[in-house]
Amino acid sequence: LYIERVEFRTEEDADVKPYIHPIKIEWKRVNLPGEYLAIKSRIRGMLDRRLNWLVRNGIVKRKPEYVTRKCLIEAGEELRYMLEAESIEEERGRLFTAIINQSLALTLFHMLELLETQGIHSLRAFMKKVEAEKRWKHSYAVLTKDPEYKTLKKLVWSSAPEHPKAELLKQVVRQQLLKNPLSRILVFTQYRDTASHLVEQLKGVPGVKVERFVGQATKLNDKGLTQEEQAERLKMLEKGELNVLVTTSIAEEGLDIPAVDHVVFYEPIPSEIRYIQRRGRTGRKAPGKVTILATNESLDMIYFHASRKRVEKMRRTVE
Repeated sequence: LYIERVEFRTEEDADVKPYIHPIKIEWKRVNLPGEYLAIKSRIRGMLDRRLNWLVRNGIVKRKPEYVTRKCLIEAGEELRYMLEAESIEEERGRLFTAIINQSLALTLFHMLELLETQGIHSLRAFMKKVEAEKRWKHSYAVLTKDPEYKTLKKLVWSSAPEHPKAELLKQVVRQQLLKNPLSRILVFTQYRDTASHLVEQLKGVPGVKVERFVGQATKLNDKGLTQEEQAERLKMLEKGELNVLVTTSIAEEGLDIPAVDHVVFYEPIPSEIRYIQRRGRTGRKAPGKVTILATNESLDMIYFHASRKRVEKMRRTVE
């Protein structure tokens, strides 16, 4: 690239400060209700059984409590590579068993994340998907036959309450609109199921005009938005026909949404880039505000610390 010089600026530099608006960041934390803790304990027990098997068989080389999603994905890639290279039938059978256990661990890890960070609605939606796809996915078939899974299913479909973050989100939106009825709010969440659910929840808040903002792809009977529909919803937000958009990662980059003065993260995210992009949706033309919702003693807190460390590391590296 023939680069001869690199210049680095932060928000605090004298030649930058006059041209940017401050962004206030606040954290709001909740505790999981008792019903969620019972479900969490059940999923964790099923997950630990698979993780212990993977550790005992040398597939994963760290203690079960320190195994991450990334660790499981890397183990799966290595196992699939070994399976392709292996020609002895007995060894292939052993590797296939290991892949099933790795896939099951990944599925249970995802279920735990949905429960802790999204809520019972998203976990139920995922379990319905597991039931629907068990004919085609062997690990799903193994999971649904597990007697522990049947007990878990009864717990999940019993009268578990709404995730406390959903109620907290309604409070945050209500307070913002009371303080400034002309506010425009973006609510970020990882999953489409959660986005749809939160739209329904927010429709009950007085003064809220809300829609969902997702990508173009259609996923499992969930029709995406065309480019025209996306553009229309952004225009409605700007005109004030909508004052809240609940969006997935599609709104993190490449869109100009100048009117937004409050961004809510429904969950923290481990990626420093995405954290900066989400935060950058506000504070464009006036001071902005970011509210991050998190569940205590959950993956939310792990992701929060991960993204914060990475942001600090990135700054140090560039400096």
